Amino acid sequence: MSHEIFNEKFYSYRTVPWHRIGTVSETLESPSQVFEKIQYTVKEFPIFYYDEIGNPHPILNKKVLVSFDETEQNILDVVNAKTDYPEPRKIIELLESLGLPIETMGALKKGKILFATFKLDPFSVVKDRYENYILISAGWGGAYNALWTPVRTVCMNTFRLAMRKAQIVVKVTHRTKNAEILFLQQLNKLINTSLEKIFTMQQKLEQSYHSSVNSDEAKECLGQIYPQYNLDLVPEHRREAYQAINETHRNITELVMQLFGGKMTGHNGEKTRYNLLQAVVEYENFGNLKKDPAMSLLFGERGATIQKAMEVILK
Repeated sequence: MSHEIFNEKFYSYRTVPWHRIGTVSETLESPSQVFEKIQYTVKEFPIFYYDEIGNPHPILNKKVLVSFDETEQNILDVVNAKTDYPEPRKIIELLESLGLPIETMGALKKGKILFATFKLDPFSVVKDRYENYILISAGWGGAYNALWTPVRTVCMNTFRLAMRKAQIVVKVTHRTKNAEILFLQQLNKLINTSLEKIFTMQQKLEQSYHSSVNSDEAKECLGQIYPQYNLDLVPEHRREAYQAINETHRNITELVMQLFGGKMTGHNGEKTRYNLLQAVVEYENFGNLKKDPAMSLLFGERGATIQKAMEVILK
């Protein structure tokens, strides 16, 4: 199934997830309190092969990781025998040290991935609400991961989406010396950096909403985002390709100006830098089908162009 939740091992604070699996709580709970509702374990076992007369022989450089709960066991991976992998409860102890309540927690892919999200303070600019989460995961056979994302993770699909839309990512492999200590240090840095960036972004977006821009200034900004290349400076064998790029950029600029001029979803008619940025975001992500401008703005699918637009328009 697309949610890939392991034996209904999922927790959500207040909001019922789309798959309606697991536990929904009306009160904020700590990582250890939540884990009591979804607990399972992962154990390591040696691997043997049998010769032609049935005698067992160990495979010394490999071991197998197996997940256990009250009803089933699942082989998760075959890994290097020298690497130590923590049990899920040890991950919970690490999360407990943060002192933050859990927004969501779950086990995916038969227990191979344990994830938890912590909610950071959201903010709003006009009608657009910007949600922010820290997603932490441990993958047996993989690594510790932490990232800042606008996605509230409730299943495998949203887990992948959160990874794609991550703004800052920390990764520490299990084979790293003192992996848990290093990961916790990096995690605290990530949270602090995320909060600083969120505050700065909120200030810039609020300022841009009150900053007017006329059509000529808007076209000048778009010219930096979708530039026209001087064909005289391009090698002859590349000119045709660059000529096509220039034509594409002219068409995009025209379309974005149309969105900025009033065709954008939910347009309030004001010629501001904020709305110009929203016009670029709408074109880059959804054309005229934009559904979540706040998420798109910070973490759009066409992230490089949107990041460039933010640098140019919000400067």
